[in-house]
Amino acid sequence: MNQKTSKAGSVVVVIFGASGDLTRRKVVPAMHSLACEGSLPSHVPVIGVARTPLSNEAFRERLLDGVDEYARHKPGSDICQLWPRFAERYTYLAGAYDDTETYSHLAGRLAEISAETGAPAN
Repeated sequence: MNQKTSKAGSVVVVIFGASGDLTRRKVVPAMHSLACEGSLPSHVPVIGVARTPLSNEAFRERLLDGVDEYARHKPGSDICQLWPRFAERYTYLAGAYDDTETYSHLAGRLAEISAETGAPAN
């Protein structure tokens, strides 16, 4: 890991509006390309939060479609073979933004990830 990414392993990325077009077309393709270039560790956990009910698998499939179409470095290319490892770090949480239960579930998920990875709790 280079100097730019040495501290990034201690974070969890939370994306609100994760089922939307901005995440599929811009945010995740950019994160994937940064990981391929060594500027973002592929093991950084990412939690997507949105109102749309999706399974983790359906969420990852939606993201892969966006990465295939919009990322600078395509999955499976000679340059980048990271998608399978990168995708397994993505999880999804469906909930309303104005519902306190959504944030309780998010806090629980962050605590689980902290326990699994050693990343400090947010």
